[in-house]
Amino acid sequence: MPDVPAALPAPGPLSRGVLILGVAVTAVSFVALLLVLVLYFADTVPHASLYWLSLWGLPIGFVLMLSYVLLALRRRQHARRLRVPGDRR
Repeated sequence: MPDVPAALPAPGPLSRGVLILGVAVTAVSFVALLLVLVLYFADTVPHASLYWLSLWGLPIGFVLMLSYVLLALRRRQHARRLRVPGDRR
């Protein structure tokens, strides 16, 4: 019989929320960075909030997405501990 991996539990609402928030913050921050660059080359002074979004949004978004990865790793380890000890899957 082939080696079949055990089914992992579905991500919880916290994990899913962290991932969606991280992707949204990163996307908004990237758009703000592009806007800052476009306005810079158009010889216009961008609003300070665009600088703030591009400076702080990317790291915060990536930290949120990394948190999702760590939560998934914890969920996988917890599922592995719940398996029967004699089961070789």
